[in-house]
Amino acid sequence: MISLSVSWDANAASEQVTGYKVYMDGTLVGSPAAASFKITNVSAGTHSVSVSAVNAVTEGPQSDPVSISVPAAPSKVRNVHVSITFDLS
Repeated sequence: MISLSVSWDANAASEQVTGYKVYMDGTLVGSPAAASFKITNVSAGTHSVSVSAVNAVTEGPQSDPVSISVPAAPSKVRNVHVSITFDLS
């Protein structure tokens, strides 16, 4: 299982932020109260992550997206050979 740990600078206290929204590839994936979040079950490929702050009034604009490439699993091992060895000593 592949996970992404996302963190950011918290907004100023004067903005009275009540939480954040984390987006991956334009889809909301979490709404943490703190300035960090773990995205789980991430598939291989290139993904875009952005975050917005929320207060009692509304949701602010999303951050500039951060792009990350998640490597694919190695290909299946092929042509496995097994032999028998006898130790007669």
